[in-house]
Amino acid sequence: METLEAIYSTPMQDKKSEIFEKRLLSKIAKTAKAIALLF
Repeated sequence: METLEAIYSTPMQDKKSEIFEKRLLSKIAKTAKAIALLF
């Protein structure tokens, strides 16, 4: 059972971190655009 859990939880973790990274990147991009507009 533990091995099955490990197999199924790893891809989920990867997906979550992937989504998190994309959100972070879009936030950084938006912030950069806002700063660029200010200057």
